Amino acid sequence: MLRRSLGLTTKDKVRNEEIRKRLRVGELNGRLQESRLRWLGHVVRRDEGYVGKHVRSMEMGRRKIGRPKRRREDCVREDKMQRGLSENDAVDRKLWRRKIRTGDPFNWD
Repeated sequence: MLRRSLGLTTKDKVRNEEIRKRLRVGELNGRLQESRLRWLGHVVRRDEGYVGKHVRSMEMGRRKIGRPKRRREDCVREDKMQRGLSENDAVDRKLWRRKIRTGDPFNWD
């Protein structure tokens, strides 16, 4: 879509990073990671009777043979490891928000 908006095709041999830089658009992965961590912060700060907390702590059945499908909890665990976060950090909302922010995609210095 971004390539098309610039009037480029794959034959033009322009890298995706260059296209995002021209249009001043950030990477999608960072935004998705921030969204998952923001959701985790909401759940952690909720009271103990909240159903979302119970669902996160539930043990699921056995997985089928083969490569396991990625679950939301698997992605959240990886996101926390990449950013060096613990769930105790989420209790302080301002600290959590500062740590999960990906930054402004318009600052491409």
